[in-house]
Amino acid sequence: GAPPPPAGAASGGAAVGRVATSPAAMQYRLATAELLAFPARLVRAHQLAREAEVSLLRAEAAVSTGTPSPAAYDKVRAATGALTAAEQGVTDVEAQLAGKAEAVVAAAKDALLPMPELPAAPPLPAKGSVDPIAALDACRARYAVALVGAQLASTEELAAEKALMEAEAKAAASVSPSPAILAVVQKASEREAAAGKASLAAEAAVKAAEEAVLAAMPAAEVAIQALASAATAAAGRI
Repeated sequence: GAPPPPAGAASGGAAVGRVATSPAAMQYRLATAELLAFPARLVRAHQLAREAEVSLLRAEAAVSTGTPSPAAYDKVRAATGALTAAEQGVTDVEAQLAGKAEAVVAAAKDALLPMPELPAAPPLPAKGSVDPIAALDACRARYAVALVGAQLASTEELAAEKALMEAEAKAAASVSPSPAILAVVQKASEREAAAGKASLAAEAAVKAAEEAVLAAMPAAEVAIQALASAATAAAGRI
């Protein structure tokens, strides 16, 4: 959904409209949309890697029986390259997360808008309610959402710590800090404390989601092997 309105938006007025349509606010919305698209992109990258793995297993099965042709070996080489590329695709998507989170935090600061509210992580399927591959996908989707939350929280925590240090340095440089300077320090301290608490909770969510992915992997690998075997057997009957 759209990011929450800035403080004071309830009063309405042209000023609020200018904030909402300012270049900074538009950049904030764009950065937020890109960050929120990360989970779906990561899950899809994993799915493409799995499809490539099945293709490789099928190609390897074809050369393990009878007298394989040179073309069969070519298929193994091609499938191996495709799997390597697909796995690199997963790595590439993961590597983009930090930059996207940093863009959101920077845009929120420029637009004077709060951090976006992230969607809740999708629930894990009940055990046995879906096939092992779908269960792994669901776990990975939950893990991806948790990753976004953790990266955004840690980025905000660093920004809050920096803001607090700057505010404290400004106060320390004054013989008698004004109430306004002290108020800035207080606000920065509250922001830093809240960010630290949110970061710890987000890290715990990532750990729990990662454990669920690891637990779902063995059954999914068996199912992937079975899928490849079934496809190979079906091809042999044609």
